[in-house]
Amino acid sequence: MSNTNFISKLLMPFGPRLPLEQLTEEVNRLYHAAEAETYDSRHPELFAQLPPIWEEMVQLITKDHPDKRWDILDFGCGTGFASQQILSLMPAKSIRSLTCYDPSPEMLDRCRAKLGTRGTAFLSSPHLLSQVTTRFNLLVTNSLLHHLPNPLAFIKGLSTLLTEDAVWLAGHEPSRRFYQNADCLSVYNAYVRSRKLGKYWNVGAYIRFLQHKLSSPAAYAARRAYRNRLFERKPSASAIDRLVDFHVAHSWDEAMSGRGFNIDEIMEGLKGGWELAWSKSYSFMGCYSKLDLSKYWVKKSGELADAYPKDGANFCSIWSRTQAGSNPDYLHPVKHGQDMSPLWGRELGDVGGARNAPPVV
Repeated sequence: MSNTNFISKLLMPFGPRLPLEQLTEEVNRLYHAAEAETYDSRHPELFAQLPPIWEEMVQLITKDHPDKRWDILDFGCGTGFASQQILSLMPAKSIRSLTCYDPSPEMLDRCRAKLGTRGTAFLSSPHLLSQVTTRFNLLVTNSLLHHLPNPLAFIKGLSTLLTEDAVWLAGHEPSRRFYQNADCLSVYNAYVRSRKLGKYWNVGAYIRFLQHKLSSPAAYAARRAYRNRLFERKPSASAIDRLVDFHVAHSWDEAMSGRGFNIDEIMEGLKGGWELAWSKSYSFMGCYSKLDLSKYWVKKSGELADAYPKDGANFCSIWSRTQAGSNPDYLHPVKHGQDMSPLWGRELGDVGGARNAPPVV
């Protein structure tokens, strides 16, 4: 069963009233509007795990392209985590422009507050993004692809905004390889059982658990989605969570249904347009962060990482665009200058920005 079938079956009891791709866009908009204010505090694992990996990625591309001046598009910028990494790690003289795009105005507001407005364009309109005359040679995404029903078509369509020699830094995406690895799954299941018994429960993890429950964006999005007549019956918060995290697996069953990515399949799907230059896998206790683990389980996850370095539950990657990727036969039908709404988000209204990305000063 494909992941699309999994989601469709999950939502069927609630009577969805829109086609799946459009429904996913609308629910994501509601969800991230609610989550924007607390996103950073709800995801401490990003700040604990990812900065060293982003540092490694930035070092690799600056080493490979020492004289390059980058026009950067941070697509799905959220609260600005990836752009923060880029601005703090990349030499200022190598950044010619930075454009941050997110279809959620609420998320974009947080990004703007975090980065400041000097030298950065902020866009929340897919139409205005498609009108930008700058051709970006560095695409940056972080925790984006798994929200999209058809991420490969999305990346192919986005290629119309990029130069022929563009580089893509893709951060923090889910891998189902973890749940398909028998040894990883065995250790993970043992840890889940220990949590249920409460034997290794710690105060920090319990506080984060309560915070998630008390300020659940999924519960808010479920109420609003029903009120907005996106469903005939009010959906459960867990169903909304699965819809928003469209490609995230949380179990062997979900991985078998097609949830989660396999980087080998992404390579095959992007063949002729993008070439994998580097990747790193991490999160060797499934969806649980090291912040939640005792010393014993940190040791066990480290042993899994040593034995199966490609099979963590998440991965980051670097991609290089190939010459074939500029071939019209490869690209999505959306052309430069046309509305990109079918790729991500409907017309949301402009939230700052301009046709030409301004230089970073």
